[in-house]
Amino acid sequence: MKSFEVISSMISMAFILALVMGLAYITTRYVGMSSVKRFKNSNIKLIEVMSIGYQKYLYIVKVTDKFMVLSVTKDDVKLLDTVDTEKVIINQDEGLIGKDFKNMLEKVIKRQSK
Repeated sequence: MKSFEVISSMISMAFILALVMGLAYITTRYVGMSSVKRFKNSNIKLIEVMSIGYQKYLYIVKVTDKFMVLSVTKDDVKLLDTVDTEKVIINQDEGLIGKDFKNMLEKVIKRQSK
């Protein structure tokens, strides 16, 4: 009788854990999608980021129709310059969105083996 109670207790704990994990997954997906939708039609877009040192970055940001180069550190943000629209090259690559992980992993392995 005691072993039945232990088994039923373990099954109920596993069910509760699975339920909590499922709810956490659904919640994070919902929050992530809502933030993407909220900023999709924004007037501010991050075009490019480059690290130039420890906690020092250069950002190219598009605000309405102007491109700005910003210097960002952990304590400060400075406007370095505004750039003409025709001088900015925008990469149309969507990053990792929609890419096949297997193919990307094979490309990385090939590059490292050379």
